[in-house]
Amino acid sequence: MSENIGFNQAPALEKILNQSPLLVTPETCITDVLTLINQSQETDCVLVVEAEQLVGIFTAKDGVRQIVEGCLQKMPIEKVMTQPVITLKQSEYRDIFHVLSLFKQHQICHLPILNREGKLRGLITQDSLLQSFAAVDLHSQVESLQQEVSQNKLENQEILQQQVQEQTAALNQQIDLDRILSNIADNIRRSLNIGQILNTTVTEIQQLLQVDRVVIYRFNPDWSGVIIAESVGAGWLSILGNFIDDSCFSPNWIQSYHNGKIRVISDIYAGEMSSCHRELLETLQVRAKVLVPILLNSPERSSSECLLWGLLIVHNCGESRHWLPHEVQLLEKLAIQISVAIQQSEFYHQLEVLVTKRTLKLIETNGQLYQEIQERHRVKNALKKSNDLLQAISEIQSQFIANAESIILFDVLLENILNLTESEYSFIGEIFYTPQGEPYINESYIKIKGQPPVKKSQITHKDWGQETDHSSQKNTQKDLEFETLKTLFRSVMIRGEPVIANDLKNDSIREGKPLDYPPLNAFLGIPFYSPSQKLVGIVGIANCPKGYDEALIQYLQPFLATCANIIEAHRNNRRRQEVEKELREREARSRLFTDTMLKIRESLQLNKILQATVTEIQKILEVERILIYQVFANGTGRVVFEEVQPGWTSILNIDFPEDVFPLEHQQTYYNGQAKAISDVNQAYGEITPCLLDFAETWQIKAKLIVPILQDNHLWGFMIAHQCSAPRDWKEFEIELLQQITIQLGVALAHAELLEREKELNELKSRFISMASHEFRTPLTWIASSAGIIEDYGDRLQSEKKQKHFSRIQSSVQYMTQLLNDVLTISRSEVYQLECNPTSFELVEFCSDLVEELQTSTHQHQINFSVYYADFPQDEVKVIPVFLDDKLLRQILTNLLINAIKYSPEAQSINFEIIRQEQEVIFNIQDYGIGIPLADQSRIFQSFHRANNIGTIAGTGLGLAIVKNCVEVQGGEVTFDSRLGEGTIFQVKLPRILPRILEESS
Repeated sequence: MSENIGFNQAPALEKILNQSPLLVTPETCITDVLTLINQSQETDCVLVVEAEQLVGIFTAKDGVRQIVEGCLQKMPIEKVMTQPVITLKQSEYRDIFHVLSLFKQHQICHLPILNREGKLRGLITQDSLLQSFAAVDLHSQVESLQQEVSQNKLENQEILQQQVQEQTAALNQQIDLDRILSNIADNIRRSLNIGQILNTTVTEIQQLLQVDRVVIYRFNPDWSGVIIAESVGAGWLSILGNFIDDSCFSPNWIQSYHNGKIRVISDIYAGEMSSCHRELLETLQVRAKVLVPILLNSPERSSSECLLWGLLIVHNCGESRHWLPHEVQLLEKLAIQISVAIQQSEFYHQLEVLVTKRTLKLIETNGQLYQEIQERHRVKNALKKSNDLLQAISEIQSQFIANAESIILFDVLLENILNLTESEYSFIGEIFYTPQGEPYINESYIKIKGQPPVKKSQITHKDWGQETDHSSQKNTQKDLEFETLKTLFRSVMIRGEPVIANDLKNDSIREGKPLDYPPLNAFLGIPFYSPSQKLVGIVGIANCPKGYDEALIQYLQPFLATCANIIEAHRNNRRRQEVEKELREREARSRLFTDTMLKIRESLQLNKILQATVTEIQKILEVERILIYQVFANGTGRVVFEEVQPGWTSILNIDFPEDVFPLEHQQTYYNGQAKAISDVNQAYGEITPCLLDFAETWQIKAKLIVPILQDNHLWGFMIAHQCSAPRDWKEFEIELLQQITIQLGVALAHAELLEREKELNELKSRFISMASHEFRTPLTWIASSAGIIEDYGDRLQSEKKQKHFSRIQSSVQYMTQLLNDVLTISRSEVYQLECNPTSFELVEFCSDLVEELQTSTHQHQINFSVYYADFPQDEVKVIPVFLDDKLLRQILTNLLINAIKYSPEAQSINFEIIRQEQEVIFNIQDYGIGIPLADQSRIFQSFHRANNIGTIAGTGLGLAIVKNCVEVQGGEVTFDSRLGEGTIFQVKLPRILPRILEESS
């Protein structure tokens, strides 16, 4: 405040304000501005004003800088002026020190003053301020001193108040320090868990000191160590459990720690420290730290020697920190409390060891008496258990003789085993075997103590994880326990030996069952065997409070032998019933087969035959779905006929890709061999992955596939689907389908022959109609002209006579061309057209052909063009090809003649060639009558003509010839036609005919 003494009474603004500063416009040249400043005696700057608004300032210093930089070219001042300008409004002026503070704050020497409207009022400079100081009188200085004294008093009061607040804060912090020491001491007295004490201590220290990390580090004998407790702030590296071996750890520091030395580091980059130790701290994100030794008093050492147990370490990670003395004192006291806790915990551990030794000695002293008592109890219990076992066996045998109902028999059996073993659940199931020899349980019973038994579904060798997970959404809590038991029985079935699991929660045989299933605490599964040592069944029990052991298995052996005998007798009885049932079913199915064959032979209509077949077969086999699948030449296929039971998805008319039945898989069916799949989920090697996906989508569990062969070619398959469950297909079922598919193959051949005969008759009729029509007109012309020449030849002029000869010649040529077309079609259908490729230049070939055709027609203009898709436009336009020029002439001539024939007069024809890298494309477009949609699918058939041609002459052979000539050269022909608008034909041919085609030709 002393620097303002004598100047607190500010002079009026008008006394320090230059009201006539130098003003220029933004367009003023910089050289003119410098001249203006040099001529002025009152100021060393100019103000730039535009529309009465201050927009910039330019000082003499700015001018000097421009001169040094050599920028005195004629440029406007707005390019180099300073903007924006620091200004002060007239209404905001308080005193001269306000102006000086603005000078100091913004490093300026000139302050423009603005009025309320923002217009320039004047300029304050350092010179104007100095001039105003002389006008300050002594009276104002005295008043300034009085104000300074008052201000100092206020400042002293603020300082005093701040000191009181700091002392209060220090007192509160000391109270917090005492509290944490008290809490830790209390924890030590109340707990012997050293881990809990250490974790609580580091957490409270971190919260109190507001540091980033607090750890407790324990030394190993080699002075390496490990972090055993930690409290770390969010965002910083946790090092709990880290093993730390600091190779730079100095032996001097070990001795210092032994002596109780505390190491305080405010910044690892400021103090003396080895580089390797600093690098270690950097990896641990440490910037500042305090290390306090934890020393233990040992009875084996003198009072002056202590064991260096570890370190209490505080880390500041984000920045350096000045550690206050009271913070270091707190850590020192806490280290003492920690050492007390550690010594107390070790003492308690030694006490426990001593108590254990004395207890064992007491048990050993009383052991013999205990063993005698146990032996007496054991003999008594063994006698009771033997009596219970004999009674249970007797009751089961009596029940089997009196009642053949399996549900009643197994209820008695399961109830007895529950009583014998004091279990909560019991289970029994009969073992069957798949054709591959894999065991499964077809029928099983599970019983809860005090409730009737529950018959459960099939248990197989498969993994039931998905089934059980699905059932968990709909079954009761006890049902979920049954599903869990399935996995355990699977283990018994696969191993063929007893399985004991007394800790199901952690036992591997539980096979990943969800932990939130109802509790199954213990389980025992025991297989039993027939006299021939074949596995015939499994007995299982669960949740005995005492668990299960090998002694129980031995105890139950007589009971298991009884179970095996009962199962074997039950199985023999069931076999007899199954044989009787199968004989009845065979007889019924034989009758159905005979009826089906009669229905096939009664009709020659293919659709009727196939639909009748699937309907009858579905009844015979009693399957959920039977279908006929047709295979096409490209390997794809479609379900063309189907019979499906209600409730199952229909797949009729669904198309399947080649991946379902690849061509290499189809080869295995050419000998008529069927494929029976009992369980789709186990037939990974026999079914393509694509087909497995379809099987899952349509719930197919088992399938029987029998090929349908027609003239030794694979026409398709008859396929039976069992969707409800896996199914073992019987031999007579496979033979039945094979016999039926043989009859279907014959029926298909007959139907195809009838269809072929129908097509030949239709073709013959069209040929006779065409021949009678197309030959009549030229023959009439020939007869007419020949008659005229014969009767009037001597009187006819030579020109007229030549005209009749030309007419006869053109008619003969027309009939010859017609016969050639018929022969060409005949050769292409009976044999193969000859393809003799040669090398020639295509553009010249087509130009000659167009010129030749153009001379025979004057009513149509043929527009010929060539495009080179793979060549720059400025290169030579030639297209060398290796094709059969005769076949190509046939193709282009027929297409161009058709375009001319079916276009109105004076209409042009577009003929375009497009050269590509590997092929050449021919586009022939007309604007004629077009092809009706109904005729487009048959337009390439021999003798077929569209129904809109009217009286236009033609044979219906041209497009058939075009198609054959294109295909024999490995190309393709397509078209796009709109009725009444015209047609465009596109032919694609390889530019160089492959040698393989040439050799095959």
